[in-house]
Amino acid sequence: MPNSVTALIPTYSNDTGLSYLVELLSKDKIPTVVIDNRPNENKAQLCTRSNLVYLSQTKNLGFAAAVNLGARAAKTKWLLILNDDIQLSKFLSPGMGRSRFPGVRNASNENFKQLLATLIAFAKKHHLVAVSPVLVNRQGKVENYGYRVLPHGKVELNFDPKISLSQVDTISLFGNGTQSLSRNGKFTTTSIDGLTAACLLIDREVFLKVGGFDERFFAYLEDVDLFLTLKKHHYRFAIHPKLSVIHNHLTTSSQMPRGFKQWHDFKNWLLISKKHFAFFVLDILFLHERLRNIKGWLVTIFY
Repeated sequence: MPNSVTALIPTYSNDTGLSYLVELLSKDKIPTVVIDNRPNENKAQLCTRSNLVYLSQTKNLGFAAAVNLGARAAKTKWLLILNDDIQLSKFLSPGMGRSRFPGVRNASNENFKQLLATLIAFAKKHHLVAVSPVLVNRQGKVENYGYRVLPHGKVELNFDPKISLSQVDTISLFGNGTQSLSRNGKFTTTSIDGLTAACLLIDREVFLKVGGFDERFFAYLEDVDLFLTLKKHHYRFAIHPKLSVIHNHLTTSSQMPRGFKQWHDFKNWLLISKKHFAFFVLDILFLHERLRNIKGWLVTIFY
């Protein structure tokens, strides 16, 4: 199983998170490519000691271009795209022990091999090109299990804070390659529109066939664009509802200049709506969302 997956870790400034992932992946002998957008000697030595591929960059490529670089360097069937702020949680799979989510197992050891084996089996069983575990925060609360893209250019995270992982309806967690929103904004299916790329298992051949991430998305929303493309080509993807990992959200973004995220959100939504024009309704609600993006950017810059 390890030889069928290559882990890709774009990294910038989160040396602690990178060290944690490198230690676990090397212990489980998972082939790994680290793409370092702000290299230093400590990270280079860490990856060399762990016998991982280390691609140091002379400039910050951004997330999308870094992942594409790693995908081209990989040779395995599957890619595991990892943010450097991901941690394996203790809620790994159903059936054993107790956890704060009914029916979700407490794992005594953090283990990528087990996580990957379960994700790959799930993907094969359901004929998926991509699958992700549920993302939870450090308090164990659900962050998201996929999302819908609304026709006025906004992501609606697919979760209800009141439900536990054991109550999630698996059927609603599949993207079945069909449009989930009609032009009038009504949901026409219960499928999700995409997965977050923080911890994403994806078929390497399919990823490269559709062009990988669009590198015009320097940061943010590149996964939204990718999955809208996958839906256009009728590929299937899903959340595994009984696997979860911890996402220490915005670890790198918090170290970026003021307004960085808000500006890229605004710019990238315009690009997404241009690329996937048929999916969106360019009405007053769409304009309102873009004005909201601009307001958020101005507030962070001037206040």
